[in-house]
Amino acid sequence: MLTSLILCCEQDNDAAAIEQQIFTSLLPEMIEAVYKDPAIYLNFPEVSKRGKIDSEHITTLTSRRGKNEKIIVFISDILNQPDKNDLESIQQIIKTNKLNIHISADKLPHKLVHRIYDNKRFSFKYSPEPSNDDSINGIIYTDGINIFHISVSFSKIQFDENKEYGIMTAIYDCRPKCGIGYVIVVKKESKGWRIYKVFDTWVS
Repeated sequence: MLTSLILCCEQDNDAAAIEQQIFTSLLPEMIEAVYKDPAIYLNFPEVSKRGKIDSEHITTLTSRRGKNEKIIVFISDILNQPDKNDLESIQQIIKTNKLNIHISADKLPHKLVHRIYDNKRFSFKYSPEPSNDDSINGIIYTDGINIFHISVSFSKIQFDENKEYGIMTAIYDCRPKCGIGYVIVVKKESKGWRIYKVFDTWVS
């Protein structure tokens, strides 16, 4: 009994260490994989039926139109178990791609502890659990019609027994107008981990 408990703890620690390695090396690529420019994504035909934001209000916000500055993306530093509403999609993806992955019953969240580095396109900032109060979360943008706040959150990574494949969920949130759910599969290769496949699972 004690031996089994020790082995289980060692496996959990090993998975957590690998998980941190994956986020350290792949985070910018994962953001690129799930990011959609809200200025384009939100301007579907119905948008023309809505009035534009008051011009005085716009001057208090950060406009991305015609500018080359980096896009600030807020990332939740809390990794939770995949949401129960995503489990059916995850199980289907596991089955379809013949991945020997079992979703852990461990529901305790944990934090990302590594430093995140900006890239040419994005500036990353950690944020607490998503809040409806944008004054807490920081910068909001406008495209002249919509106001949006860009954030991304990830679930814990679930691994196969040999730690060759991992699967996680991601939520891209351009509140208050849209949200998109993803499942990301990562694969270990000789040069390290890479994004293997990305699946859209829901949109709101």
